[in-house]
Amino acid sequence: MHSTKTESINTAVDKEVLYRQALTTEDSLSVKMLVVSFMDAVKQGKYADAVSNLYVLNAENPYKKPELLDNIKLEETIEMMKKINPKSYEIKSMEFVTAVNNPIKCKILTVLPANNSEVELTWVLNPVNYMGKWLLCFATK
Repeated sequence: MHSTKTESINTAVDKEVLYRQALTTEDSLSVKMLVVSFMDAVKQGKYADAVSNLYVLNAENPYKKPELLDNIKLEETIEMMKKINPKSYEIKSMEFVTAVNNPIKCKILTVLPANNSEVELTWVLNPVNYMGKWLLCFATK
């Protein structure tokens, strides 16, 4: 029997539906607490604490074990956060799609030092479920 494109699409959709159905309230709370812990540390200026638990997905195979940021990426991320210096944040949306694709949008409020004006930014975090444990990644394009 030959596999058709429609069957492939249906299988992918079925996998996403099954993934969402398997999630529990505990998963949602775990992810929210992970994001809140990260964003609170950033807001308090504890950038090293915040990024010490950030992971990066393998670009070639996102289902491989995520790795902690290397020292260069860690320093770059800390410098980016220092420049943005968020004053407040709000979790705007949480979407669970697959084990490695769960965009969490956070609205960030910061103040530009040049003219003291407030600016809203959006950060997209991507908690991934690796072997039953939630790990926090920045979303990648």
